[in-house]
Amino acid sequence: MLLGAALFILLSPLAVAAENQDLQRGIEFFDDFEYQQALGHLQKVRNQPGVSEPDQAKALLYMALSHFTLRDKESARSEFNRALDLKPDLRLPADVSPKIFQFFDEIKESRKAPPDPRPAPFAPSHGVMSPSPARSRPFTWISAGLGGAALIGAGAFSFLAAQSKSDFDAEPWADRAEDLRTTTESRSLTANILFATGGAALLTAVILYFTEGKTDLESPTTSLSITPSGLDARWRF
Repeated sequence: MLLGAALFILLSPLAVAAENQDLQRGIEFFDDFEYQQALGHLQKVRNQPGVSEPDQAKALLYMALSHFTLRDKESARSEFNRALDLKPDLRLPADVSPKIFQFFDEIKESRKAPPDPRPAPFAPSHGVMSPSPARSRPFTWISAGLGGAALIGAGAFSFLAAQSKSDFDAEPWADRAEDLRTTTESRSLTANILFATGGAALLTAVILYFTEGKTDLESPTTSLSITPSGLDARWRF
């Protein structure tokens, strides 16, 4: 047992020297553009047990550089990733080509954690007003509908009044003419009332459009009523 321990102590420096020698020879072959020979020595470093992580990372680095120069980008990508696993702050030699730098940067970028697809939690900001909800205007549209209907009715009665007036002018009999005159006046009066009502209702709708739904304490008020003397529309701002 003591003999075995002694042999281990004696042979360990020789093994380390051998692995370092393969690493140096691999780098030398790479610098001499002998990429296949470089890969052979660097592969030995990978296969040797007990190799330190910095030496493993360096061997993988030069293996990746050799593969890239031999146009085997997939193997180069694999060796670069393994080297970065061992040494995340790995740097390229300064004298490599710009294409290798770009390839290496792309690999490092792809290893970064992807952004979180979940939206960031909403944080209410102080001093920023949220948009006010759309105002409801039921009375605006009711007034507009009534105004439109009144104006349509006014047009119809105006047409009827004109027709009865034409019949009145052509009627030869006095009693029949008197009836037509009364009908014409009645239709004309109705048309005028409807015109006034429709106009007032549409005006009220316009005012309500700008005032209805306000939350201020002093909101404008509008009132519409029919009196014996006609239509009474009032609004207060």
